[in-house]
Formats: sequence, structure tokens, C-alpha cells
Amino acid sequence: MAKKIAIIVSGDTPDKAYPPFILATTAAASDMEVHLYFTMNGLRLLTKGFADNISMPGAPPLIGLINRAREMGVYMYGCTVSMPMLQITEDDFIEGVTCVGAATYLDIAADCDVSLYV
Repeated sequence: MAKKIAIIVSGDTPDKAYPPFILATTAAASDMEVHLYFTMNGLRLLTKGFADNISMPGAPPLIGLINRAREMGVYMYGCTVSMPMLQITEDDFIEGVTCVGAATYLDIAADCDVSLYV
């Protein structure tokens, strides 16, 4: 049975955006089931076009990591409580995002072997 990891993503700056996707793709490559929960400003990372221009020296463009994570089967959840605060709707998200509330995500995280807040 594969191990599971849950990661909460709450920031949209490069220093907050890269670590969860590096961890997620590494975990997925290690045959772990990966769940990313995007809340507060982290939600912006999942909106169409937002991550297209985020990069850091020596790192691949963030959108490439996001696409790789999706290809690897990483589950991505948008926090329904944060969405209205940021005026984000389901239509604003890239493909593959599931909108859930905190209680639903906590149920998912409770079943994981590793939980991180990045």
C-alpha cells in the first residue's frame, strides 16, 4: 500500500510556491499518493495564467512543476472558504482542481502518513 502525504499551500510568492511542488513531485516519483490543499494566497497558484511567469534562478518555471505534478497524479484542492475572500471562482482554476472545504481536506489529511504546512 502506497504511503500518502498531505501538504497545505498558503503562499503565492516564489519562496512559498516552489517547495510544495518540489515535495509533491518528489513524493509522487517515490510512489506516494500526494494531496495538495491550496488556501488563502496559495489559491492564486491554481488560477489560469498566475503561475506562468513565476520563476527563480536555477529552477524550472513554476508552471512546469505544476503541470508535472498534474501529470503525476497529484491531487490538488482549492479551499472553498478562501475562494470568496480572494474573489476566485471554480472557473478561474486550471484543469484538475477540486474545490473542497476544510472539513473534507482534514478527512483526507487524517488518512495520510505525512502532513506538512508549507
